[in-house]
Formats: sequence, structure tokens, C-alpha cells
Amino acid sequence: MGIGFLVLLASGVILVALSTLFVYTSLHPARIPVQRTPAEDGIAFENVSFPARDGVMLEAWWIPAGEPRGTVILCHGYPMNRSDIAPLIPFLHKAQYHCLAFDFRTLGHSEGRICGVGALETADLLGATDYARNRSDKPIAALGYSMGASVAVMAAALEPAIQAVIADSPYASLDRMAERRVRFLPRTLRVPLAAYANWLGGRLVGCNPADTSPLKVIGSIAPRPILLIHGEDDRLIPSSDSRELLAAAGVSTELWLVPGCRHVQAHNVDPEGYERRVLKFLATTLPE
Repeated sequence: MGIGFLVLLASGVILVALSTLFVYTSLHPARIPVQRTPAEDGIAFENVSFPARDGVMLEAWWIPAGEPRGTVILCHGYPMNRSDIAPLIPFLHKAQYHCLAFDFRTLGHSEGRICGVGALETADLLGATDYARNRSDKPIAALGYSMGASVAVMAAALEPAIQAVIADSPYASLDRMAERRVRFLPRTLRVPLAAYANWLGGRLVGCNPADTSPLKVIGSIAPRPILLIHGEDDRLIPSSDSRELLAAAGVSTELWLVPGCRHVQAHNVDPEGYERRVLKFLATTLPE
């Protein structure tokens, strides 16, 4: 057995081991403390909890509006928590929308054994929708970042009570994300390692990552409206994902591409434009 073969074999074993570690740590991310709260913006809120549709208990803020026009459920990205999306609360609250910001399972202060990176989290947003309906009879919109954006699309396809979706930087299909994480490798290594990561992740989570696909279900949401937002310089999830979603969606879907903007940075790059577009979308799509 030649030295070259042994080196190749050892390299393969190391790459598989690293891929296994990557999958495991992705599904069991370190918890990031919830730090920023609405109180920092002078906004009153309630600490609340509710079950996901599969029973996992989730922690959240309920931010009531004085003269509510609707409820916006805020869905953070991976591996963050509700503090990550808290900067959107002030303008939504000022515009008289109830806000419900929650932590997805295993993240922030919520319970959970394993993170599905979107594969399990649809049940979380459906549970949040149940809670919002119990708190108010106003129409509901879901606004999500990254993983939360993809979850918002998939949950809306299942739950007609979600009457509008704002998806900021969504992925089109979860199975693509593994290969993107190892895009620095040559294709001969990248493709099999991504296939292994998807297989292992699917076994651990209990579902096929290819089935965690906003692209497969977005067409069923119409005629309910969808606003897609994506940075043109997004290096984590390329804007081509939102272009694909737009093509697969109904005529009630629109896409705002933000020049010079990276992943989930549209509100930071153009806060005035972001808030104006979101409020116009909500005003024209949520029946009062």
C-alpha cells in the first residue's frame, strides 16, 4: 500500500470527521444570550411563552400596539435570537402593529433538543401564529430574517392565518446550504462532502433537507402577498435564491434587491427605504 494512498485515505477520513463535527455543531449551536429588548427603545412589552405545534416551549416578547392595525410575527435568523430582529420593532410599533418576537427552538431562551435550521422550525412559527390569534383578532403577517424568512414562507404555505409574508434573505432550499459552506473546496471534494452532510443532518433531524424547501411550496401561498428582500452582495445566501422564489411564486409577490448589501443587512444599509417599503406592503396587504 503506497504512501500516496495512505495520505489520500487519511485526508478523506479527516474531511469526513470535520464534516461530521460541522453538522453536529450546526444542529446544536451555542446559545447566544438575549440582550437587546424593546425596553431599550422605550417600548413596553410582555415576556410570554407558548408551545410550538409539536409541543416545544418557546419564549417570546409580546409588544402590544395602542390602536392595532395588525400583528407582525418576527422570526430571527440562525443561530441568533429575537434580539437580532429587535431593531425592527420600533417602526412597526410606531405604525400601530402588534409585534410578537420569539426565539426558535434551541436558540435564545426557548427549549429544544436539536435545531433543524428550518426543518423543524415551521412548527415554531405555527405555534406563534396560534398565540397571536389568541391575543388579537387582527390580521397576521410574518417577517423573517434568513432562516426565519424561509420558515415564514413554509409556514404560510401551511397556515392561511398568515395573510402576508416579508422574507428578508431567505434560502430557496436547505440542502444547498451545506455545499455553500464548503465552497472553498474543489468540486470533487465539495459535492460528496455536502451530500454526506445533508445525509447525516437528515438522519439526526429526522427529515430530508431537500424537503425543507420554500421553493417547492411558495407557489401555493398565492393570492396572499409576499415581499422578498435580498442584498445583491449576499455571500451566505445569494440573491439568486430570491430570484428563484419570485419566479416560482404567484403574481402577488415582489422582490426588492438592495445594491451593495450583504446578508440580512438591508435595514442597516437603507433603513428609511426598508421601513417605507415594509409599511407600504403591510398597509396595502393586511385588511383592517
